[in-house]
Amino acid sequence: MQGYFYARRIYHNNMIDIATATPLLAKTSHTSIPFDWCLLDTGKSLERVWHDSSNLCAGVKQYTDTASREYELVMEATMHTAVIHSLFTDARAGNDDKLPMNQTDRRGWLGAFYVPKNGTKAVTDYGSRLWIIYNSHASSEGEGTDNVLEFARFAAYESLLWLVDEGIVDTVVVTSEWRGALGTLLALNVQMFKGNVNKPIYNALWGTTLERTQQGHDS
Repeated sequence: MQGYFYARRIYHNNMIDIATATPLLAKTSHTSIPFDWCLLDTGKSLERVWHDSSNLCAGVKQYTDTASREYELVMEATMHTAVIHSLFTDARAGNDDKLPMNQTDRRGWLGAFYVPKNGTKAVTDYGSRLWIIYNSHASSEGEGTDNVLEFARFAAYESLLWLVDEGIVDTVVVTSEWRGALGTLLALNVQMFKGNVNKPIYNALWGTTLERTQQGHDS
């Protein structure tokens, strides 16, 4: 994921990014990949030349196979991909963070130790700490629903602050709530503003599978 961060291009405070989509299978399966880069079929096929040297007595034979079709990455000039990677890439947990389910891996990127901090958030801190509550059973951790909501809100907020540092947006606002048919699924509403306008330039509600139990705790 970190390589993606450095591959992003910013021109005059406008971001050009690789377009990201949610595969159809991900909407029906918890085990599938939730996001993937968008590919454009160029209509071309790739030819692969290879040599068979298994029988040197018969000489080296050359073959040409028609391999898979050629695709190109789709680019976009929105913040959609940047927000996805910011929210759902695992940032390193802090020393005071209580890791879920007796885990000892604080995750994050090894290179973060060697890169100096720049602005309110080091570029190598890229990602969020949402995984801490996403992989935990808050009922067993003794955390109340209000604490979970606030932790999720702040984790999402701090993961997006690099957009302010880069001058892409001026303000980031994140709210968290329980939604869904039973009001038990965590959802995050992300709004971002640029300039002296009241209308956000980005406004999206992100749902998760983190569920609140009927006993007033989360699981």
